[in-house]
Amino acid sequence: PQWWRRPGAGLPGVAMVLMATAAVAVTVMGITSTAATPAAASTTPSGTSGFHTSGNEIIDPTGAPFVPSGFVLECLARTDQSCERASGSNPDTDSAKIAAAAAYWHANFVRLQVSQEQLFSRAPYNAPYVATLDSEIHLANHLGMAVSVTLQEEDFAGPVMPTATAVRFWGFMARHLANRVGVFFDLYNEPRLAAYQGEDWLWNIWQHGGQVDANGVTTTYVGMQTLVDTIRHTGAANVIVAEGNGADHDLSLLTTHLLTGQNIAYGIEPNLRSSRSTPAEWDHLFGRTAGQVPLVMDAFQDFPTGHCFPASPTILPQLLAYLQAKHLGLVVWTLAPGNTVVGNDLRHPTSYAGTDTQLCVAHRKNHEASAGVAYDPSTNTNGPGQDILTFFRATSRQLPAADLLGTASATSTSGGSTSAPAAVGSSPRTPWAILAASITALGAVVVVTTWIRRRVRRS
Repeated sequence: PQWWRRPGAGLPGVAMVLMATAAVAVTVMGITSTAATPAAASTTPSGTSGFHTSGNEIIDPTGAPFVPSGFVLECLARTDQSCERASGSNPDTDSAKIAAAAAYWHANFVRLQVSQEQLFSRAPYNAPYVATLDSEIHLANHLGMAVSVTLQEEDFAGPVMPTATAVRFWGFMARHLANRVGVFFDLYNEPRLAAYQGEDWLWNIWQHGGQVDANGVTTTYVGMQTLVDTIRHTGAANVIVAEGNGADHDLSLLTTHLLTGQNIAYGIEPNLRSSRSTPAEWDHLFGRTAGQVPLVMDAFQDFPTGHCFPASPTILPQLLAYLQAKHLGLVVWTLAPGNTVVGNDLRHPTSYAGTDTQLCVAHRKNHEASAGVAYDPSTNTNGPGQDILTFFRATSRQLPAADLLGTASATSTSGGSTSAPAAVGSSPRTPWAILAASITALGAVVVVTTWIRRRVRRS
C-alpha cells in the first residue's frame, strides 16, 4: 500500500516503520546473542591460560605436566593466629617455612590450610587475615611454587563433611582469588563421614550432599559438586582438588562418582601402614586411579595419628620410587620437629638413624610434644626428612615467578586462543547479531530513500 500518500504520512510515519524494523532486529539480536554467548560464570569453564587439567594430568602454564610436591602449612586454620609472628611456641613463621620449602627443599607446591571461622570472624570478613593469606600466596608464587588453598576446620571442631558454611567460604574465596595463575582450590580437608549406609551411599553424599542422621543429630551436608558449581559461578576457572573419603585415604568409588566440570583433580594421602606398604596395595589404593584422573598426593605423614609403622625406613624409599614411576609427587605434613626436620632447624632434615624401636619412640615423643610434654626435639633424628628431600630434589620442577604471578584469562584446555571471561551483562557481538544490525541499517536506508523519491515526484 502507498502509505506515504495518506494524510499525515511523512517523517513521523517513516519513524514508525524504522522503529518497527529496529524492534524486530533488536529482538533477533537478543535471541541470537543469548544463544551464542555463554553466561559469565559458566559451571564448566573452558580452562585457564595458567594451570589446567588434561586427561589424568595437571598442566602448568608452560604446557608441561605439573607434579605437585611440597608441604602443608596449617597455621592459618588454627585458633592461634601466630603464623607470621615468631615466638617460643612458633619459632618458624609461615614465611620462613615457605622460603625454606623453595630454597632448601626444592618444593614446587605449598598447601595453605584456611578456616572459614577465621575468615568470617569479623564483618563482612577478616581483612587482616585475608591480607596474611595473600602475602603467603604471593611469596610462594614469587619463589616458584604453586599454592593450594584448603578449607580446614578441625581446630574449630568443624563438620566431617562440608556444609552450607563451605558454600559461603568458597563463594568469597573464589571471587577473591579468581583465575590467579598460581592458586589451586582444595574443597575440604579430609572428608571423614562414616559409611553408615554403605560405601555407595557415602560417595553419593560426598558427591551430591544430603541429610544424614547420626547419633541422634541430623546434619545437612553439601556435596563436592555444589562447591565446584559455587566456584565456577564466580567465573573462577582455577584447578579444583577434591579429597577422597575416609579422611582422604579412600578413592574406592571415585571413578563412578566423578565431579562434573573441567580443571578438577582429586586427592589422597598415601600414608604408610601395614596394609598400605606394597606396590600391589598402592595400585589398588590409588595407582590405577592415577591412570584415569589427575591425583594430588596429599598431606603425607610417616607417623599417621595413632599408628607406629616400624618398617618405614625400608618402605618409604620404595613408596617414593613408586610415586616417581607413576609421575606422582608428594605433599607432606609438615615442616615439624621429629617429622621432617630436627628441632626448629628448617634446613636439618630428619633421618632414620637408629633402630626400628627408636623410630616408634620418636613417634611417641612427637605426640608428647603436641600434648605439652617437655622433651628436647634436637635429639630426635628419626623421620623421613632426608628421603623426602632427596625425592624432591630429584623430581620437583619449580616454575619461574612470571608464570605463577598474576591473573589468567579463559582459554581452551586444548590450546585455543586466550580471551578474558565475559563480564556480567555483556553481550559480545556474534555473527548473527552483526547480520541483524546490518538488516536494520539496510531497511532504514530503503525506507528513507523511497520516501524521498515519492516526495520529489509529488512536488
